[in-house]
Amino acid sequence: ANFNTEFSVRNFSDLSQKERIRSKELRGNEYLRKFVLHPIKDDEDTYYPSVEIYEKADGRVGRVEYEMVITIHSIPKLLFGNNFEEIKASDRDSVITTTTQRLREAGIIVSGESIKQAPVSVVHFCKNVILPKEITIRSILSDLSHADMGKAYDTTEDVRRQRNKNAGKVVHLFCGSREWCFYDKADDARQPKSKRADKTRTTYEKELLSSPTFENLEVFRYEYRLNKHQTIKSELHTLLGKKYQDKITVADLFTEGLWKTVLVRGWK
Repeated sequence: ANFNTEFSVRNFSDLSQKERIRSKELRGNEYLRKFVLHPIKDDEDTYYPSVEIYEKADGRVGRVEYEMVITIHSIPKLLFGNNFEEIKASDRDSVITTTTQRLREAGIIVSGESIKQAPVSVVHFCKNVILPKEITIRSILSDLSHADMGKAYDTTEDVRRQRNKNAGKVVHLFCGSREWCFYDKADDARQPKSKRADKTRTTYEKELLSSPTFENLEVFRYEYRLNKHQTIKSELHTLLGKKYQDKITVADLFTEGLWKTVLVRGWK
């Protein structure tokens, strides 16, 4: 696999004296080395997950361990080659199979069962709504931008600037490790690469953008983002019938009806 820097496995005895001393002080997410998989760019129509590997060491027991983080930035693009189509809970096995296949092509062998049972640390629930002509995205975003979110929500200058980025085309709200993001998905796709949220564009997406039916289309995009493992557990453990100490896995996310419930609750 094409990692930066080049990936290699070490035993504790391979560490330098400085690294052994440091390994006794490592806490939480701290690590000795980080390896990032370079995406395969030969085929722009084939989407590959992002992979990061963290080398961690415990000097108290003399052990080196490796933690792999797999990020799928767009599951619809992984399956369908575009991020306008929406996936279903029944697509779980296809998502798992395609992920393992793409990782194998990149030189990383991971079993489907390992991905199914992998804990989830970040998840973005999303919904696309095609607007009728009598409702404009501008009016929706204007109303949302003036909503009184209460003292629990971040109202710092940095957040206000983010809310107004791209000439008011995006409303972005924060509350701790939760985020709400609203924008016109179709308009974002039409933007130049430097301005749009999704930097990659497949051939199929280019064909969609050039079609007459897509020309004046407005698609209201609602994203509810849970950006920490604890936040995910807090939001989902009851809905999934799990105890709080139980991990939330990739397979759990494909529970029928879960996405709709989370998005509706997040909206309220």
